[in-house]
Amino acid sequence: MMIVLNFGHPLTEDRLSAIRVATGQTELVLRQVKTHIDPERPFPDQIAQLINDLNINSQTWQTEPMLINPPTHNIIAAALLAELHGRMGYFPAIKPIHPRQRPAAI
Repeated sequence: MMIVLNFGHPLTEDRLSAIRVATGQTELVLRQVKTHIDPERPFPDQIAQLINDLNINSQTWQTEPMLINPPTHNIIAAALLAELHGRMGYFPAIKPIHPRQRPAAI
């Protein structure tokens, strides 16, 4: 079993299947995390609260396999990874962000 924390756009079934194949995990526990950050407040405090709201205990953070789908905003993603590193003791596995297919220029 692998916990997938999705801080980004919803993952399609195709993406979830690709995660299963890439990780060798057949059972995924998907947690969709609504990531809304107020630019007028300090990011680290908001990120810490966002993570606290997941109600994941320290043993789970440190022992269960997890995959993170980061938010697309780079500064928020960096703050999120720093917070997760502090809780987990290591940097988590991260789902690569694939660029959207763009139509050919005319």
